[in-house]
Amino acid sequence: MSETIPVRILQETVNDNEVLIQQWRVRDGEIVAAGQILAEVETSKSVIEITSPAAGTVELKVQQGREAAVGEILCLIRTESLGPAIASSVDKLPHHYDCGTTSGIDSAALSGQSTRFSHRALTRLKELGKSPTDFEGRGLIRLRDIESSVHGDNPEQVRSVAADSISVCRNERTHSTSIPDLAAAANWKSVNGVEFDASQLSRSKRLETRLLSWSTHQAIRSSVSVIVPTHGQNILRAVIPDISQIVSAQIISVTARLLREFPAFNACCLNDEVRHYRDIHIGFAVDAGHGLRVTVIRSADKLSLEQIREARDELIAAYLNNRLQPEQTNGATFTISDLSNGGVSTFDPLISEGQSAILGIGSESGETGVRNGYPLILSFDHRLAEGRAAAMFLNRIREQMVSLEREILQQCSSLSARLEPKCSRCGMTSSTAAQRQHFLTETLAADWSKRLVCTICLQGR
Repeated sequence: MSETIPVRILQETVNDNEVLIQQWRVRDGEIVAAGQILAEVETSKSVIEITSPAAGTVELKVQQGREAAVGEILCLIRTESLGPAIASSVDKLPHHYDCGTTSGIDSAALSGQSTRFSHRALTRLKELGKSPTDFEGRGLIRLRDIESSVHGDNPEQVRSVAADSISVCRNERTHSTSIPDLAAAANWKSVNGVEFDASQLSRSKRLETRLLSWSTHQAIRSSVSVIVPTHGQNILRAVIPDISQIVSAQIISVTARLLREFPAFNACCLNDEVRHYRDIHIGFAVDAGHGLRVTVIRSADKLSLEQIREARDELIAAYLNNRLQPEQTNGATFTISDLSNGGVSTFDPLISEGQSAILGIGSESGETGVRNGYPLILSFDHRLAEGRAAAMFLNRIREQMVSLEREILQQCSSLSARLEPKCSRCGMTSSTAAQRQHFLTETLAADWSKRLVCTICLQGR
């Protein structure tokens, strides 16, 4: 039975009102198979793939590079266009057939090959008068690949072009504001004699603004912080390279379980209505060059530590490959923002819309073995909880993190002597100094760095 099936972006799959048609993977009038990828669509949080609901002929309704309203028809699948002979062979079509933007290039030249070209690569290909078949079977071809084929004997020029390509790709992906080329200065505007170039905020930043401004205008935001004492993760990292991942997963696990005891932080307040969430979905902020994203570990309180680590690794891999799906970024009931690797001593985390709290993690500070520690900062909606509850919540996390480090140290007994503070002059440990009724104290060296010196050395003995 023939029919025409509309393909849309459903509102329940995204948080946006509009999405960007980043790339059509098929051409208008092409015969497609059920489940074949039709397009890559960029939302404010991820890039998702749209697949065909049935076999048929595709009729494109939205141009590539255009924003489409959620619910708008992106394309039509006409099943009546398939004759019996063609229909029988549809299942043999590749479901991951790639078709780049073919502006100015004969689309027949690309037909049937697996090679995929970026828009800039195709433009450059046309400028050079080269054929797409020269790159057949090489997967995704970018601008730097085209330039490499031209400047293969000039590595410096190739690297320069590659760097420019990466920079442009990042700007196109995030729509970030960048300084325009001086050659395009005619497009600059001027106010009070000061020239500037204007561009719109990216889709992700517009959504981020809406979500985070909610806590400023709706919630009564307050914050509490504590310091988690530690012997020094830098030394632990020498023995356990992934200590940061272990600590991160442990904090997620501990936090998720404690939210059962502190339900006010797994809730939200909308006007006068308080909503306590049944499930605990931990949002984990990630920012590694592809824009800020909050990935979600669902039902984190029911997962083992190893399962949390696996889930976190999968989410980060999807983020790095720009393949986060809506279900991986939607529905967080509590968020954790970890800046411990960024040298940040403290910061002010913002509560996201639909939540009542966010936990921030700062970097470790202090000399090894002397007043080491990293901060935990809890921003919360004061309408649902008070500072006392926030302090109890943070102290419970701190207790369990101290216990975790103690267990790690016990498992690495050979590390104990290295972790014990020593005199920078004679090497005497703090325990040996104590036995001799002396102690270690901090001093400043000639280069203004801090040093531990025992009182015996200070007395010149």
